[in-house]
Amino acid sequence: IQEKCDDFPPEPIGLGYTYYHDSVEFKGPVFNPNNSNEVFYVKKYNLTSTNEIIKHNLATDQKTVICTLSPCDIYTTLRMNKFGWLLFEDEMNSKVYKLKSNGDSLTFMFNSAGGYSEPEWTNNYDEFIIAGVLGGTKTLRINYALGTTDTMYNYVAFSKLSSTNILAGMTGSIPNISYKHLDSLNWNQITNNQSSEMKEIILGLNWHPNDQDIYYTKHSNGIWKVNYLTGAVVQVLPSCQTKNYCYLSVSPDGKKI
Repeated sequence: IQEKCDDFPPEPIGLGYTYYHDSVEFKGPVFNPNNSNEVFYVKKYNLTSTNEIIKHNLATDQKTVICTLSPCDIYTTLRMNKFGWLLFEDEMNSKVYKLKSNGDSLTFMFNSAGGYSEPEWTNNYDEFIIAGVLGGTKTLRINYALGTTDTMYNYVAFSKLSSTNILAGMTGSIPNISYKHLDSLNWNQITNNQSSEMKEIILGLNWHPNDQDIYYTKHSNGIWKVNYLTGAVVQVLPSCQTKNYCYLSVSPDGKKI
């Protein structure tokens, strides 16, 4: 209950008491690509479906609420580009927004029609890719400034783009990491996972700033990385039976996850 005391019992309802406590989730972290000591994440109040976007200075431990949205459900991770804009999907209302890192200029970008679309910035200003649209089967590249939309490829989960325009994602009925150039049609599988156990399910991935290593999480089997050039796989963080591992972000200096 987050270090506070709540009066109990509350007001009676009917023959007994109904007690509500607004549970809180912290999720969707992303480092500022221009500052290794600044991370953004979502604080979600489940009872009211209120989402706060928090800016956290790791050097001073100062936390600032830069935006509050309600009702809202930011389900997947925040994304941030080098121009200082955050990108995220409100899954509850099927809308994609951008937001300046100081909390200004919340801007509607696209109607995602639901489906955990996982929007991702490209390396061009005001351009992003979005998966799971057109019936959940396609990925689009949208240039908001130019008003252009291109269908790129079939849906691939957790697509993330390097600064060299190499796209990584999760492919296959048994989850594996694959990559391709942004403008290519063909995916190249890197990892060789043969297990469909829940603990092996990939729940998030991200690039290391060296543009070679792809960091990814397994449901209850820790954090891993794979070099897309060599295929070498290394476990970065051993699993802990009391934890599940989901979305992650790597700092621009490559020293923090």
